[in-house]
Amino acid sequence: MAQRRSSRSKVMSILTKIGCFATLVRSGLDDHRKATTYRDLAYKIANWHQVAPSICLSLEKLNHMPVYETNEINEAIEAAAACVLCYGLSCTIYLERVTTRRIGIVASNTQVKIAADRILTLAGRFSTGINQLATLWPLLTVGIAVVDPYQQNA
Repeated sequence: MAQRRSSRSKVMSILTKIGCFATLVRSGLDDHRKATTYRDLAYKIANWHQVAPSICLSLEKLNHMPVYETNEINEAIEAAAACVLCYGLSCTIYLERVTTRRIGIVASNTQVKIAADRILTLAGRFSTGINQLATLWPLLTVGIAVVDPYQQNA
């Protein structure tokens, strides 16, 4: 639990920094500082993914497991980890959207497409009931980034 809380705090810190970066970009940040800040934030996101808690890494195999086979005790922990991972992945999409200032960036960026697909998979598998409220921002971010109407409706 402590690892998950720490991981969530780090991803929220990155998200806040991207929001500040978005404000600077809108106010006319010069290209050199924009590129430098982008690289710094992209590094922070990549580093976050490398040190993500092991529960986030184990979610991949749980995607393919039928719901009735999962342990009910761990279900809440898995849902929380999936939520944190969704936020981490949506940071990648948000940073690209801020930098390019384009909607529908999935069509032109493989990294963003992978993140969007993963968020949709995680949200579809682990976001049920009240947990759906926790993934609203990642789903909104994906909805803005994708161009496929089927994915937008998912």
